[in-house]
Amino acid sequence: MKIPILTLASVIFLAGLLPPPAAAQSGHDLLAQALVMERAEGDLDGAVILYNRILEEHGRERTLCATALFQMASFYERLGRPEAVDVFRRLTEEYPDQTDQAHQARARMEALHGVAAVSYTHLTLPTNR
Repeated sequence: MKIPILTLASVIFLAGLLPPPAAAQSGHDLLAQALVMERAEGDLDGAVILYNRILEEHGRERTLCATALFQMASFYERLGRPEAVDVFRRLTEEYPDQTDQAHQARARMEALHGVAAVSYTHLTLPTNR
């Protein structure tokens, strides 16, 4: 019986020495890190990873996600990469309620390729009556 008590005491002692599990980073912290990676460090791949983490881990924060998509699309645009239009389009389709970013994304899409970014969420279809 002394061995299990000793083992239990050892486990409790060692558990007190372990650091607590790392807390999840806030979406705003991830956004700040992504901006630093993109602008100051020039690490575009790292920035894309962080922008995608924001979308995956903080999807309920719609303004934050729309901002992450806009930032990602903007640097794709600065690099002349075709992904810019796709990301701007995703923003307008998934976050039309984020009016500032959606409006800016539509304007950028039109300027890039003359793509008419129609928001289908506001169309009313006629009915046959």
